[in-house]
Amino acid sequence: MGDYNIDPEAIEAAISPRTRALMFAHTLGNPADMSKIMPLVKKHNLLLIEDTADALGSKFDGQMLGTFGQIATLSFLSGASHHHGGRWCSLHNQPAPCKRLRAPCGIGAVIAGAGMTIRLMVSAASVLDREIDGVEGHYDHRYYYTEIGLQLKITDPQAAMGVAQLAKLPGFVAARKRNFKFLYEALGRYSEFLVMPEWHPLADTSWFCVPAECAARCSLCTAVTSHDFSNIAEVETRLLFAGNILRQAWLQGY
Repeated sequence: MGDYNIDPEAIEAAISPRTRALMFAHTLGNPADMSKIMPLVKKHNLLLIEDTADALGSKFDGQMLGTFGQIATLSFLSGASHHHGGRWCSLHNQPAPCKRLRAPCGIGAVIAGAGMTIRLMVSAASVLDREIDGVEGHYDHRYYYTEIGLQLKITDPQAAMGVAQLAKLPGFVAARKRNFKFLYEALGRYSEFLVMPEWHPLADTSWFCVPAECAARCSLCTAVTSHDFSNIAEVETRLLFAGNILRQAWLQGY
C-alpha cells in the first residue's frame, strides 16, 4: 500500500475531456504527492477538492493540506484532530462554489447491526467482512451510503466549542506525531510480519493512526481471519473506510 494515497499517474490516465474536478483524500493524514498532483491540476484546469478529514495539521513542503485546492473538507468527529462533537465542514477560497457549499451536508448512511437495526455504536467485529446485497466486494457499513441524505444539526454550540479547541490544535498535532513515532519504531522491529506505512520526503504528517499491513509471509495473519485476529490479539482490523464509493448505492444512476 505504500503511503495509502492516490497515484498521480493513475490520475493522468483517468482524465478525459469531460473531467472538471479532482477530489481525493490525504489518507490517514498522510499527504499525497502534491508536487506531482498540482501540475496535473493546472495543466487540465481542474477544480481541486481536498478531503482533509484525517489531515488537519499535516503539511506538504511546508504548506498546510487543504490550502492547495479551491475547496477542502474537514472532519470534527471524535477521532479527528479537531473534535467538538460535530460532523464536517467545507472551506473554500473562491466565491463561485460558496452558495452550493452552504447547502445542508449530505450523509445518507444507515449504521446497522444484525437485522438492520440502527445503532449508534457498533463493535469492531460487527463491521468486518460485511457483504451488502447487490454490491461487489466487502464494505464497512459505517461508510456505506444508500441515499443522498440531509444532516441538520445545531451548529452554534459546536462552533463555539470548535473555536475554543483551535487554541489546542498545535498540542493535538504534536501529540499525534509523538504517538506515531513511538508506535512506528516499536512495530518496525517486526518487519518480518508487518508492512509499515511510507511517506513522501516533503511530507510533515499529523497521523490519524498507525496503519500496518500483515506481510504476505506472515503465517499468523494468513492462518486466521481478520475477525479471529482481532479477537485474539485485541487489535482492531478493519477495511480502509469507504472503499470504492463509485460502487455504492447512492451514486448509481449518476
